[in-house]
Amino acid sequence: MKNVQRTGFALFILSILFLSSCKKDNFNLSADIKNIIPTTMLKELKSKGMAINEGTTPPSIEGIYLASPYTLKSPYGAGDSWVAGRVIPDYKYKFYDQTGGNVKVDYKQPSASDHGSGLGSFISGSGNKFSIFSESNGGTSSIEYTTVSVISGELTPTGIKDFQYGFIFTKKTGDDGDVNYIPKGKSRVWIDGDALADKVSTFRMGINSINISDISAMGSK
Repeated sequence: MKNVQRTGFALFILSILFLSSCKKDNFNLSADIKNIIPTTMLKELKSKGMAINEGTTPPSIEGIYLASPYTLKSPYGAGDSWVAGRVIPDYKYKFYDQTGGNVKVDYKQPSASDHGSGLGSFISGSGNKFSIFSESNGGTSSIEYTTVSVISGELTPTGIKDFQYGFIFTKKTGDDGDVNYIPKGKSRVWIDGDALADKVSTFRMGINSINISDISAMGSK
């Protein structure tokens, strides 16, 4: 009788653990977000330390923010020649036209050539914490790709605390051997090195294009 009770108790515990693990895998995000980034890729980003702030009541984050020093938190894996702690030129981000679960994003490196304008994005979160999800296409004459990027943090009166930027290639063709860009399905996570992206008052945009070479390039650039 004791063995039967022990077996029943063990099965009960296993069922609780199974249900808990399933719950953790079911991100509380909108259908729009899930359409551009599947659960497997969300888990890939989380494994790199990326915060995914769930929920449907995000704060209003409209404004301009400077992430500096722009620091690599997590390389894509053992084969990445870029190591944690690497610093690249600062980024500015502008968030605007936020309505419900939608927001537009502009970004640029003031001292470099990486910039994007008018990215239609989706936002999740609750309280002062949020995550923004953007999908974009790009490429060169021989390479085409689609990426999903995630920006996460906590809104404060002076900026975005614990600012993070993660991205992952969802599609990529023409880059055999992953010579130019990191592999499809892999991710890098960047952070503000002093844990606060400061709120600033000005933002000047370049031409309307996208170039993600600084954050996703391979080699020693």
